[in-house]
Amino acid sequence: MPESGQPSSTVNRPLWVIAFALVTIAFCLIALVASRQIVSEPVAESQSAPPVNEDPGAEPTPQPKPKLAIPVPRTLHSTVIAQPSPPAEDNQPVTPIVNADLATPEPIQPASAPIPTGGFVPQNGSGRVAASSALAGFITVKGSDTLVVLAQKWAEAYMGKRPQVRIQVIGGGSGVGFAALQNQTVDIADASRPIKPTEIAGSIKAFGKKPTEYVVAIDGLSVFVNEANPVKELTLDQLAGIFSGTIRNWREVGGSGSPITVYSRENSSGTYEFFKEHVLKGKDFAGSAQTKQGAALLVRSISKDKNGIGYGGAGDTRGIRALGVKVNAISPAVVPSEKTVLNQTYPIWRYLYNYVNAAADKDEIHAYLTWIRGAEGQKIVKEANFYPLLADLQSKELRTESQEVTQARR
Repeated sequence: MPESGQPSSTVNRPLWVIAFALVTIAFCLIALVASRQIVSEPVAESQSAPPVNEDPGAEPTPQPKPKLAIPVPRTLHSTVIAQPSPPAEDNQPVTPIVNADLATPEPIQPASAPIPTGGFVPQNGSGRVAASSALAGFITVKGSDTLVVLAQKWAEAYMGKRPQVRIQVIGGGSGVGFAALQNQTVDIADASRPIKPTEIAGSIKAFGKKPTEYVVAIDGLSVFVNEANPVKELTLDQLAGIFSGTIRNWREVGGSGSPITVYSRENSSGTYEFFKEHVLKGKDFAGSAQTKQGAALLVRSISKDKNGIGYGGAGDTRGIRALGVKVNAISPAVVPSEKTVLNQTYPIWRYLYNYVNAAADKDEIHAYLTWIRGAEGQKIVKEANFYPLLADLQSKELRTESQEVTQARR
């Protein structure tokens, strides 16, 4: 029997080995497939990320691990949009700043263009008028508010004759004009009073010489009241009392029993300084005085106030009435007119001036100043309700302050 069982044991052993080998191979294949699927899942998830970004409102497909991959591309994308790269951010503002600094000044406009109402052009880098402005046909004038209307009329007439010239006129007060002349931001300073010693010193310090002084017109400094006011005349002493505040009611000078409203100019005005020196004899104005910026505003205020009183140039009399002025109680009252101012019977009169840097008093500026004092310029003086220069003054340039004070007090 053993011989018969031997072949049976030999045949069964290879079948078991084969079966074991097949099972081992099967497990290996399963493990390999499983490992490949695990490695390939993040790739699949990253490939599916763009559709999620493109359609933020869509419901995401439930998956085991995609939620870890979705926020990453979104975070990187929003950062790029909200925070531009530094080079772009740094370069953007640089170009206009450099261009603005290096830009050349705009060319002077032709004479037919409107005259600007403010500022001084052309200017150099320091803010001062370029030295060649007058040579290029651009003249700037600044100063007395009393003179501003007359100066504008002069400028318009002169530019009509010489279209290549542009003249800019600005008010602000005589003191403002002198300051601009010292700062060399203006060619001509208008003034309703002579230049002060301190202003002369400032000019010498600024440009080495005393400014050249031109007398350009004569003005009778009027004292204004409302047309409804019954008072017709006052003495110089009464005027000093009213404007200094010692006389406060119209009854004290022959008027109604109403309180007096005093109107005055700003302290930078040459008219303010002249009136204070020659009428108030250096005393301060009343503390209750209402200060008005410019002659036109002062006149307008008095025209609306029946108890008002003020002072200004002869060209400012529209809509109000100028009082007769008496030197003393027994002298006749004199109203300002061309005759009474020129023969000096009206007691409050003055010269009006142009001042210019002596070094700049040439070419177009000198031609303009000569024209102002000539027949055509003096005709415009009369049209503006000021008084033209006498023939002997039209050729004179300089006058001393002592001469001015002496003549004003006659």
